[in-house]
Amino acid sequence: MIVKNITYTDFNNVERTEEACFNLSKTELMKMEYGSAESFSEMVRRIANAKDPAAIYNMFENIVLKSYGVKSADGRRLDKSEAVVKEFTQTSAYDVLMTELTSDTQAAVDFIAGILPRDMADAAREEIAKHELPDTAA
Repeated sequence: MIVKNITYTDFNNVERTEEACFNLSKTELMKMEYGSAESFSEMVRRIANAKDPAAIYNMFENIVLKSYGVKSADGRRLDKSEAVVKEFTQTSAYDVLMTELTSDTQAAVDFIAGILPRDMADAAREEIAKHELPDTAA
């Protein structure tokens, strides 16, 4: 799991820093590998090789939406319900995160490696780090 402290200005013009948690369990990764049209490993490979900023954005959006959650107070659960994810996407923190992931190669590498189980993170980090992501910042 990766925990990101995201600083942004809310819609009341108040600067905030909030903690956001992202994780993909081995079970979720298996489901993505075997239960969808595009596996997680294919998605990572496409990000690493992509030259199209729109494609990179769409892939990161998919990964962020699948990995975001709110950690329970006791640390046993990560609530990834549709309502929790929707609430996050309606904040400026989401905008800040997406801009960072699609414009900063090292941040993208660290994020992908951070959401994976530890024993899978190194391989993903190496694959993505082989390539420079194109600048998608507007």
